[in-house]
Amino acid sequence: MRWSSAVVPPEALGIYGLLLSAQPLASTVTHQGLIKHVQQFWNVRTPGRSYLRPWFAAGVRPLGWLVAGLAVVTTYFAVSTCLPFPAVWWVWLVAVNLLGVVSATGFAALHSEGRYWGSFGLATVGSASRSFLPPLLVVLGGSALPMLGFGFLLHALLFAAVAVWCHRQAWQRGSNEAGVFTTPQDYTRIFLGVGLFGWIAAAAPRWLAAQALDATTTGYFMLATNLAMIVPATFHLLAENYFVPSLFAASRTGAGQRELYRMTVRAVATVMLGAQVGLFCLAAVAPWLVGVVIDARYAPATDWILAAGGGVLATLSLPCVCHFLAAIGRQSSCTYFGAISAGLRLAVLATLAAAGHTEAFRNGLCLLPWLTLAVDWWLVRRLTTSLLPT
Repeated sequence: MRWSSAVVPPEALGIYGLLLSAQPLASTVTHQGLIKHVQQFWNVRTPGRSYLRPWFAAGVRPLGWLVAGLAVVTTYFAVSTCLPFPAVWWVWLVAVNLLGVVSATGFAALHSEGRYWGSFGLATVGSASRSFLPPLLVVLGGSALPMLGFGFLLHALLFAAVAVWCHRQAWQRGSNEAGVFTTPQDYTRIFLGVGLFGWIAAAAPRWLAAQALDATTTGYFMLATNLAMIVPATFHLLAENYFVPSLFAASRTGAGQRELYRMTVRAVATVMLGAQVGLFCLAAVAPWLVGVVIDARYAPATDWILAAGGGVLATLSLPCVCHFLAAIGRQSSCTYFGAISAGLRLAVLATLAAAGHTEAFRNGLCLLPWLTLAVDWWLVRRLTTSLLPT
């Protein structure tokens, strides 16, 4: 972050941050089901060639949705910012999205095989190349935005190539070792809706910040998001690694719905309150990070720590709710929940952005997680009134 903030001007970082918000569209929406299928059915005996034939066939079907969705998103970026050559960036987004599916699939397969050191190595390659290649290209090549894009494309290519290389032995496995799989195409349909609403809700703060703020302030907001998201992301990781396994283990051993509800309440309270306290602490020490972690020209970004962190924090309650619904056999309701939760956040942020008042937008982002939590919990209580304690 220290190096990036020193070599990348705020105006370029603002547009680059917007472009990266569309980079997970394939892996979290249109092709998320394929990655979930790998997580469930891939193992150390899976023959790579036999498995990948139907997997690739299923992956071709949602390509039209991906291409069309990225065209809409790129058009919005071109209208809301000074994005040059939008057609070129649209092609770039298609490429990095598809490469992202390859790397995410390879990572999921390593986990499914129990090759945890392999997944750690792959993640290290991805993290290091994503962090260092874009600013390195800026230093070597000059013009910030094109070099950032070229550096990220090189990262995506390297990440995907290493992911494929990690599974080179899978192509030699005999077809008689294949298991019985559900159709990957079924998974693409199941996860499309849930992924779409989750992606929109996560990207909305960045999109509407670009509309509510000027180009330089948008750059400050993007850097603040990159710094602040560490706190809620850490608590989300804790929930995924401790709460989710214990919740489903309790469900499998016959725990009642009231007990599962109480477990979810404790998890949500821990994640939301812990992350909020962490954001307050980060905002308090942020002025001392200028010159150490943040370049001096990005000093105004410290004023956006709580707001940027609030936009990320607002995404944490819905996954916990969906895990609870899955544990009680109501997973089909997750799409309904996701639509309402994402719609609420979009409506609030769009209203604040349209008002054109910077402080209102900042304060609204700070309060957004708690408004989202209140609505999410009201919905889950309404859905399960007959099952849960009053």
